[in-house]
Amino acid sequence: MSGPSTSPENRFRTPDGKTSNLSMGCAMDQQIIWDLFTNCLAAAEVLSMDDEFVGRVKDARSRLAGPQIG
Repeated sequence: MSGPSTSPENRFRTPDGKTSNLSMGCAMDQQIIWDLFTNCLAAAEVLSMDDEFVGRVKDARSRLAGPQIG
């Protein structure tokens, strides 16, 4: 989970009627993190690395929420 972060793709009303775009796990954050992890794994493959860190990155990438509606 990333955040709190500003969500440029989503604006919503808070319970007190104000508008906000601050939330947890914004889609843009998830996509940037997925790209970072994918690039890291590609570099690890080129370097023939398969250590604990690479395993942690693989696991973390598999748990990202990804784009969702709602």
